Amino acid sequence: WISYISEKNGYAHLYKASPDGKEIKQLTKGKYEISQANLSEDGKTWYLTSNEEHPGERHFYSMPANGGAKTKITSMKGHNNATMSPDEKNLAILYSSTSHPNT
Repeated sequence: WISYISEKNGYAHLYKASPDGKEIKQLTKGKYEISQANLSEDGKTWYLTSNEEHPGERHFYSMPANGGAKTKITSMKGHNNATMSPDEKNLAILYSSTSHPNT
């Protein structure tokens, strides 16, 4: 399968397609945008950055590889730019908000 982010329905969402393009599945849906998506090393989990909670915020989520319910990982209101370590045991977050510069 090939995974990609597309705005074909008006919002940037995560899709997966068969190599021949005949089968396409939308993995995320709603009135929000996915700005980053990384698949875990074992291929079972997506790590996503999204503005699902509020258009002016970015939060980090995990989601099963085939779609489904997302789990919100970050909680600070604002912009959470998160990166998972290769072993998926640590998370680095660059955080900012309207009253708090990048930290």
